[in-house]
Amino acid sequence: WQQTINLNGASADFEGEFLLGDGPGTLNGSVDWQDALLVDLAVKGDAFTVNYDDSRVKVSPDLSINLSPQSVDISGDIDIPYARVKINELPPSAVSPSRDVHLRGEPPSEALVDNINADIMVTIDEDEREEVRLDAFGLKATLSGGVNVQTQPALTGYGDLRIINGRYEAYGQNLIIRTGEVQFNGPLDQPILLVEAIRDPELTEDDVIAGVRVEGPANQPSVSLFSEPGMDQARNLAYLLNGSGGLGGGQMDENSYAAMLIGFGLSSSESLTSNVGNALGIEDLSLSTTGQGSDTKVAISGKIASNLTVRYGVGMFSDEDSGGQEVALRYQILSNLYLEIVRSLYTTVDLYYQFTLGDNKPANADEDGSKQE
Repeated sequence: WQQTINLNGASADFEGEFLLGDGPGTLNGSVDWQDALLVDLAVKGDAFTVNYDDSRVKVSPDLSINLSPQSVDISGDIDIPYARVKINELPPSAVSPSRDVHLRGEPPSEALVDNINADIMVTIDEDEREEVRLDAFGLKATLSGGVNVQTQPALTGYGDLRIINGRYEAYGQNLIIRTGEVQFNGPLDQPILLVEAIRDPELTEDDVIAGVRVEGPANQPSVSLFSEPGMDQARNLAYLLNGSGGLGGGQMDENSYAAMLIGFGLSSSESLTSNVGNALGIEDLSLSTTGQGSDTKVAISGKIASNLTVRYGVGMFSDEDSGGQEVALRYQILSNLYLEIVRSLYTTVDLYYQFTLGDNKPANADEDGSKQE
């Protein structure tokens, strides 16, 4: 880092050069402290290298920054010509509270963004060289696009990001991203999704296109199956999974496909279920499916007290006389000791003790190899 500073009474001018990673940059500006502290900065850089965990990003900024006692003004451009971003996992149930949530009896905290007036154009692989790559949760894709980020009067974004080339692993298939776009036209955390992922046409019979479509706001998108030409959902799923439209005579029968469709629909309603649970005061309320084929059950479960969990399940393809309904109560006696009562065709009482072997700590007592009756 080399910086030249010229002092002139209650002010100073400076200019200099530096390296960030392998990228060169310049920092020029002035400081005036005659009446109040005023700072003007100009930051430019070429492919600053930033490494974080398994990710590597190159950033080229061209920014003007003005600081005063009242605010921070930032304007300019940030270009991201290269990135290798890998996200392995997110913390379970990691949900950030709204900015307007604060503890009772305490004044609302002032967010840093309230004092920052930013207007920045962020471009990602503008020339579509496929050098910005994302690997996250089964998605491998190259990205391109641009978003204008503003902080006043609220944090907003305007623009779009596109998937130029991508694949997504779902339902045991390596699906091709045919259409992939994230549109920003308002709050930065509420983009609009438009994604279509299809099975490889070369591995699909009858010239059928079968895929999954995700569209709508990112916090509650609509997820659906589609095909060209159109057909019923069970046959659509058969083409997506097997590349052919046959429902019988194989490893999966019609009930199996129907059960998978039920699970597919329940996974799409996770956000709504969570909101209902919060309204009723039930923690971790969730809908899920268990079993396979004709033994499939739809279950709803949640915590009605800190140490008491209730679960209700009903068989989708069985009648009441065959034990299609099930009610279960699980009471946590100690941190590793559970008592569970299940009422179905018969009533059972089980005592579970959870323990760990080595350094592998299970998430709950239901995991294989971590409980003992």
